[in-house]
This record gives sequence, structure tokens and C-alpha cells, in this order.
Amino acid sequence: MDTLSSQAAVAGYLSVLIAANHCPKFFPMLTYAAGTIRPARVLVIGAGVAGLQAIATARRLGAIVEGYDVRPETREQIESLGAKFVDTGVSAAGSGGYARELTEEEKARQAEKLGRAVANADVLITTAAIPGKRSPLIISAAMIGGMKPGAVVVDMAAEGGGNCAGTQAGQTVKVGEVTIIGAVNLPAQMPVHASEMFARNLYNFISPFIADGVLNLDWSDEVLSGACLTRDGELVHAGVKKTFGENNNIPPSPPATQGRDTSSAAGAAPLARLPQQEETDMENFIYVYIFMLAAFTGYEVISRVPVILHTPLMSGSNFVHGVVLVGAMVALGRADAQDPLQLAIGFFAVFLGAANAAGGYVVTERMLAMFKTNKKDAK
Repeated sequence: MDTLSSQAAVAGYLSVLIAANHCPKFFPMLTYAAGTIRPARVLVIGAGVAGLQAIATARRLGAIVEGYDVRPETREQIESLGAKFVDTGVSAAGSGGYARELTEEEKARQAEKLGRAVANADVLITTAAIPGKRSPLIISAAMIGGMKPGAVVVDMAAEGGGNCAGTQAGQTVKVGEVTIIGAVNLPAQMPVHASEMFARNLYNFISPFIADGVLNLDWSDEVLSGACLTRDGELVHAGVKKTFGENNNIPPSPPATQGRDTSSAAGAAPLARLPQQEETDMENFIYVYIFMLAAFTGYEVISRVPVILHTPLMSGSNFVHGVVLVGAMVALGRADAQDPLQLAIGFFAVFLGAANAAGGYVVTERMLAMFKTNKKDAK
């Protein structure tokens, strides 16, 4: 039901991909004939949902990751993801799981110890935001100036003013040798999964109030009443009242334009008529392409093995490659029940995978029989 968490997870994931795209270095450690390439160093500031997702994604890409948050209880969460916690000795645990604003003395202590970690980072991702207030300025211009040439900063708090000096919301700017990206509305760049999670959030929010297909809102429920902004033509949310002042009356909506249906159903109608054929054709192409690629790869591998090794090869690898059966079953389960091509390829792949698994057992048993000693002959 937590919309903020679901969308923050998308934003944290994308922030790392954006940083990797702009970073002039490899994220993972690589070894080639030319030598070993050291992994990039990533520093994530803020260990909320977005920050933890950014840490996990950067670790998956092979980078050396450090994390920092002013809330001391986040240390265990950061370290559980394989990152190192940057300890500045400043604690700012607040209510509701959010951090409170730091005093000037605390900010000075934080800047002194955090500056060293920032200077060592190739990528800096900041996620610290305070609801309803300006985002805290954590990274000063001096810290930006001390970063490595080519370093990348992704400021996810840009919409609230930014955590970094020089951040401009929605823009990518260069400050000296450092690139600062003012990321805004990141979930919109991954619309499929962001929309799926948001839809699930809304369903979980209203489903307790649906009985027998009828929506009955219980205004005594704390969650529902706390999320309601307006009701019966009046502002009822305390935060909105404070913003708009004492005048709680909502101006009437302008009349709908004559001859034009402004309902949500009318707006959704064009979307419902979008053609689906292209998507179906693409899915079929992917199924056929993967099937042909697997067949070609298998033929090339087997055909290049000497004939004398065919029997042990079959006994050992045929069963191992029976793992294809699992993939075929997954593909068959995801196939469109109304598409005969996808079903045919899925069933055929399951058949071949099962034949490989069974054949591996049979051939292995026959090979072992060749080496068994007949008791009568031994006597």
C-alpha cells in the first residue's frame, strides 16, 4: 500500500543505471591481457528505499559501494547489502522513519568526515529528502571541487532543491570536471513496472472497502481519512488546509465543454483501441528466435566433438542440459494460450528437454553396465 516505497525502488534502480551510463569507468573489476581494471567506487547517501535499492543495484554491477545515512539504525541495512557504512558520528533519527534537520554544528562535523568519502568516489548518488521541506544541502561546492575528474553525481533530491551544490532539477550540468545530474520523476522512465506497482498500491488501498463488488468507504478508518484531501466540497486534510489557509471552500469546477465527453472512460477509450498485433508479432518472433538460436548453438557444440567422445558426452552432458526442460516449462507457462505458435514451440521444447534428461539416464546406465563384472565369469 506504500506508494512512496514502490516508486522510490524504481527511482533508486534507475539512478545507478544513469550513473553507469555517464561514468567513464567500468563498474566491475575486469581482467584482460592488458591488465586488471579496478572497479568503480560508488557512494550512496541516504539509506531509505531508494538508497538501499541503489546500493543493491550498484553491487550487482560489481562496483565497490559505500553507504551513508544520518540515522544510525540504517548501518545494519547498508552492510547487509554488502556495502561499507560511512560513519561520521552524527545521528539525526527523526519521526516516521525520516531524518530530522541537522544543526549547524552537526552539519560541520558531517561535512568534515563525509568529504573524504566523497573525494574517493567515482559515482555519488544522493537520495536524502524531507517531505514538505527543502532537501538538505549535504554536498557543498568544496566537496564537488574535490571529487575526481570525470566523477558523476546523480541527485535524486533535485525536485526539492537538491542535496548537492550546483544541482539543477531536470538538467545535466558540468561543475569543473564533475557531471551533476538533477534527476526528476525517474519512475516515469520505467513505466511498465512503475505502473504495475502503483496499480497494486491503489488496489491494496481500496480493497478493504470493497464488499460484493460495491465500494463502501469507511471514513472512520485512519488510513483512508488521513489520505483524503477533499470531501463534500471542502478541504479536510490538515496539511492542505495549512497550505491554502483558512479558506477551505473549493472553487467549483468549470462546466464541461458542450459536445465533449470529459469522463475518464472517454479519455481511456482511444487507449483501448490501440492495436495489439505488433506486440503479439514481436513475442512470436522472440520465441522463434530463441528456439532457433538454441538449436544452432547445440548443433555447433555437438558437431565439433570427436566421434570417440560422443558416448561419454551424451552420458554426462545430455542430462546436465536437461535443465533446458525447466526453461521450456517456464516459457510454456508464459505463452499466450490463444497463440498456437507459442504453444507449439513451448511443447516441442519441453519434449526435447525431457528427452535429453531421460536419454542421459539411459546412456549412463548402459555405459556403467560395460564396466560391471559378471560374477559367473569371475568365478
